[in-house]
Amino acid sequence: TDVKIFGGFPASGSPGMALRDWNTNITTLSGDIGIANNTSDNSYHVVISSGAVGSAELNGFIVTKGNANISKTIPVNGYNPNGRYGGGMYNDNSSPTIANSTFSENKATNGSGIYNTVSSPTISNSTFSQNQATNNGGGMYNSSSSTPMISNSIFSRNTANSGGGMYNSSDPIVSKSVFTRNTAQFGGGMYNDNSIPKISSCSFSGNTASQDGGGMSNNNALPEISNSIFSGNNATYGGGMTNSSSSFSAINCVFSGNKSTFYGGLMYNYNSSNVIKNCILYGNSSGIYGNSVITYSIVQ
Repeated sequence: TDVKIFGGFPASGSPGMALRDWNTNITTLSGDIGIANNTSDNSYHVVISSGAVGSAELNGFIVTKGNANISKTIPVNGYNPNGRYGGGMYNDNSSPTIANSTFSENKATNGSGIYNTVSSPTISNSTFSQNQATNNGGGMYNSSSSTPMISNSIFSRNTANSGGGMYNSSDPIVSKSVFTRNTAQFGGGMYNDNSIPKISSCSFSGNTASQDGGGMSNNNALPEISNSIFSGNNATYGGGMTNSSSSFSAINCVFSGNKSTFYGGLMYNYNSSNVIKNCILYGNSSGIYGNSVITYSIVQ
């Protein structure tokens, strides 16, 4: 426990945190351990955190090319992680701190960048890019009572069936983060299923869903969204957002320039009750399909 791992030191090995610069001195943890650039023999998980780890920290690394593609558990030091989840990082009953790191080009069935189960890591100043999930959660998957705290991070160009940027079946707290150019069938930027995510000061822009919810898709979810922007997202239904049997609140938000092929350029609601307060709604290809309570907002 309490193990802290830092990257970003110069190749000379000169000691001292003052010389540490993770942007200049690139430090990579790679799953490409076999034939170079052949993903079939890559590590299933690049990093695993299991059990109580105290103040353990991963700081200043590029975590790349994990390939969680095997449908069974593989023992690792007496621990059996799911071989299909968490190509970049797999957290199980574990809540490390992750900072100043990039998770890129990882693959998995679920949670290609990071998979959290019964885990609540603190993640800041990190990037999730070009991760690919064949099922859910291209950038990150949060499941089973996980409440990660994510701030000042970027989710970009990740792909999945649901939740290109992030998939939640638990209750993350996300602030000051950007979801852009992610793609999925459902929930290009984010997909929330039976969850209560708290989202503040975030941007969802340029995300695409081939079916529902370009920016975000909610299913039996109760998201709380404030001071956030949904702009330039695209979907067949619900360019900015779709809600199915969900009740969400949006306060002090902007929905602009979102597009849908059919209904709900701004938002598509099915069997949902929503509150939109103190928001600006303008320039969307069409308005809101279904019921929403809009108060003290500017609609153009």
